[in-house]
Amino acid sequence: MLTACRWAGLSVPEQVAVIGVGDDELMCEVSWPPLSSIRFATSRLGYEGADMLARAMAGMSIDERVHKVEPTDVIVRASTDTLATGDPLVRAAVRFIREHAGEPISVQHVATGLDVSRRTLDRRFLGRLGRTVHDELASARMRVARRLLSEESRSIAEIAAACGYSTAASFSRAFQHYVGCWPSDYRDEIRLV
Repeated sequence: MLTACRWAGLSVPEQVAVIGVGDDELMCEVSWPPLSSIRFATSRLGYEGADMLARAMAGMSIDERVHKVEPTDVIVRASTDTLATGDPLVRAAVRFIREHAGEPISVQHVATGLDVSRRTLDRRFLGRLGRTVHDELASARMRVARRLLSEESRSIAEIAAACGYSTAASFSRAFQHYVGCWPSDYRDEIRLV
């Protein structure tokens, strides 16, 4: 798709955002621009496939021939890393949030970093994107958290700190609120621990 965009004279990601599936890190990183991709829990896919095969080989009926395995994350790279808004302040705020998502920053830190009042930032952000600066900050932190929970064996407290939370408890509550499950349950589901 990236090649087709080059042939058509379309700029990625400014004119067309491109996303792949499977997150083959080598292929995604050597693409130009680097390709964003949907990541799946490959261990979960293998487990589900092996379980289905074992049941079939044992002569058991397989009621569900299609079994859905939810993707774990979207790995954002340059092929989609743009924001469709003409407001330079909002674009700068999103960029600031993404760059500092692992730090213990607040909405006020974002406003101060951009030399603008918090009220102005909140108003423009909500008006252009339909969500708050706080929601964007939480979303960026949850992306980092899901990646760390699926890739690394750090403790929940260490992951909380890496995502900018002061305590594991506040991180766990936020994760449960935004993702819908507790961090340890998410890790167990993704990694089949």
